[in-house]
Amino acid sequence: MKKVMVVEDEEFILQGILCINDWASMDMEVVHTAHNGKEALEKFREEPVDILLTDVEMPLMNGLELIGEIRKLSRRVRCLILSGYDEFEYARAALKMDVEEYILKPINEEQLDRALKQAAKHLDEMDKRNAVNLEAGLGWLQFLKGEGKEKEKKSFCEMLPPIEEQKILYPAIMKLDLDSLEEAEGISNILVKLQKKYRQVKPVYLSADVLLCLFYVEVEWTEEAVKAFFEEMQDVLESELGVMSFISMGDGLNSYEALPHAYGRMMGMLRYRLLTGYGRCMSEMDIRKKSTEDITMDASWLRKKILEKDQDGALQYVEELFMNCMEANTSLDGL
Repeated sequence: MKKVMVVEDEEFILQGILCINDWASMDMEVVHTAHNGKEALEKFREEPVDILLTDVEMPLMNGLELIGEIRKLSRRVRCLILSGYDEFEYARAALKMDVEEYILKPINEEQLDRALKQAAKHLDEMDKRNAVNLEAGLGWLQFLKGEGKEKEKKSFCEMLPPIEEQKILYPAIMKLDLDSLEEAEGISNILVKLQKKYRQVKPVYLSADVLLCLFYVEVEWTEEAVKAFFEEMQDVLESELGVMSFISMGDGLNSYEALPHAYGRMMGMLRYRLLTGYGRCMSEMDIRKKSTEDITMDASWLRKKILEKDQDGALQYVEELFMNCMEANTSLDGL
């Protein structure tokens, strides 16, 4: 559902806009209203929106000034202008700011409806186009594999969004099941879904069935809470798009320099899907909990299962035994 902000200094007109549109049927929700550009900008900074519908003439900061400030924060947001002024200078300025449509008052309900739907369509097209080419020019794989000169690695880190004070970065690798992914018409839909629903996650396209997810959270978050978040993401992709995935989650990081090492660990952890299948999230915390203490194999029970030709029971027992015997530094290269 796309988030919308309506900015209009006349309360009567503002309420009219809210009432004349069936927002839910357009898969939209008005999350902010404001009476001037300054108030709108503050709300946008608190919670960005997908579509901005704003008047031009307003106190404190007019609509064109508002769009100019928002464009400094986001090139993605789609902007529509409402105005009672049929003047060429306004329209020309609006075009320079990548405004979707310039709508004159009194507002024509059908024109506004079309404009909003067109803005939503344009937004979806942008998201899909950006998703497919996400970070293509930044050399993510080269960086994650520790390739390149130190100067290049440092430059790459400087291009990434800073990890804010009192925040921590949790990386995760999402391995997608190719069969279910094919039915969902490719990875671009996954990227679009993640970008829209989970704004605190930065998804990075690595290959046709692998995503790197960078999750920025407050330092108070526990590893259990982060894992629960990634598991909820899995459930959403499965229920809404029918896509199965396996997630390997790294430890929390406070710098990008540690990301290549975490990447190596997470890629190694992907081999656990051979034992558990898709639909699971494995964390470094899970690995650390594994211990060989008090682990014994009931050979007679296993032999009985084999003689009974209970293949599922025998395999499940071996898998559980193997998983329980895994230590943090154990290699799965032989699988």
